[in-house]
Amino acid sequence: MNKKVLILVILFFVIFSASAFSWGLGVAFGLNALGDLPGPGIMLSGKVDQLPFLFGVGLTISETYFNLGVTADWHFLRENLTGILNYYIGAGAFIGVGTNNFALGARLPLALYIFPIDKLEVFLELAPALGIGFNPIRFPTFNIQGALGFRYWFD
Repeated sequence: MNKKVLILVILFFVIFSASAFSWGLGVAFGLNALGDLPGPGIMLSGKVDQLPFLFGVGLTISETYFNLGVTADWHFLRENLTGILNYYIGAGAFIGVGTNNFALGARLPLALYIFPIDKLEVFLELAPALGIGFNPIRFPTFNIQGALGFRYWFD
C-alpha cells in the first residue's frame, strides 16, 4: 500500500510535467513554529499550465508510520510589491492523512517571493487554515501553515 501511494505521487508529477507547456517544480520546508504544513515537514510543489492550481505533496513512509499531506492552491493575485519583491494571495485546500490522523480544510496562502535568478522563485508563505480533524473529531481547527521554499519554472 505505501509503495503504491509513492508511485502514484511520482506518476502524478511525471504525467502533468510531460504534458505541460510551462511548469514549475519546487520544495517547501515547513515552519514548525507557525503550525507547519499538512503531512510531513517537506513538500514537493508543482504547477502546470492546464490547471489553475499549484499542488503540494509531502509523503513520509516507514514500516510503522505513514504521513501524507496534499495542498491545492489557486493564486488569484500575483503582483509586484517593490523592486524584486513580489507577493501572492490565493485560496486553497489541504488534506493530511497519517497513521493515526486525518484532517482536511481550507487555507488562504499569502506569500512574499523573489526571483534571484531567472526562473528561480524563492518564497516565504503563511497560510491561515481552517479545518476539521478526525481521530478524535475536532472542529473547527485553526492554525497557520508556514513554508519557506523555492520553485524552478520551466518553459
